[in-house]
Amino acid sequence: LVKLAEIVFGETIEVNRPRPVAIKKEPAQSVVRTKSRYITIKNLPPISADILHQYKPIPADAIKTFQLKIGTLPEWQYKCRHDRLIVPIVRPDGTIHHIRGRALADCKPDCPKWLASKGWTTADMPLPPGGIPVQTNDVVVMVENAIDAMMVTYHPEFVFELIRYKLTTKVLHGLVNGGNIKGAAVLASTYWSDLWIPVLKPASQVVIVLDNDPAGIKASVRLANKLNKNGILAVVHKWNNGKEKYDMGDYLKDCLQKGE
Repeated sequence: LVKLAEIVFGETIEVNRPRPVAIKKEPAQSVVRTKSRYITIKNLPPISADILHQYKPIPADAIKTFQLKIGTLPEWQYKCRHDRLIVPIVRPDGTIHHIRGRALADCKPDCPKWLASKGWTTADMPLPPGGIPVQTNDVVVMVENAIDAMMVTYHPEFVFELIRYKLTTKVLHGLVNGGNIKGAAVLASTYWSDLWIPVLKPASQVVIVLDNDPAGIKASVRLANKLNKNGILAVVHKWNNGKEKYDMGDYLKDCLQKGE
């Protein structure tokens, strides 16, 4: 199993082996394989936050912490050959579970917003985006996509204003005494993994803030029920602004624009 940081640009890496194995040379790029599937990651300078702001205002620190890249997915899997924001979903040990690609400005209107490498299942999927452990007194805000989850972790002040009416007095005291607001993502309204339960157990509360559409609303209730049955205090935040498909990323983008 390979960690993204171990990839040597200019080589094709087979992820499933204990050690990185170069199986084909590719100048100025690396190709990562997950269960016989490849993804190309370009050897570019560090991603500028300005480039990503065309999608959502992702903090520069988050780009580094979550190892975001620019690249393309295999042409024999997908027709879209445009550069995408590459988001690795990593296990607690830092190895890659799978990689997702979010459309950027160069993608055409008919290009899917999100694509993912093949050969993985939700059964063994770590809680996305990974890399930040949940600790005692933390409040976890569960959203749909991994980028929004990263933004939650980096903009807790705005998130707190949104969810504070859902937090119990005990939870509020926990935040004062060292707790943090951290983001997690389900990636899709139908996704679930039992591996998420022990990860979320230390949290004082989980607030579910999925997309403002029928699928998101239904999934929020289902997820809250599942977590509560497993002894994790979970509540649902409902968007009351009447904006279809509105999500946490949209909310944080609005907050940041107002503060400019």
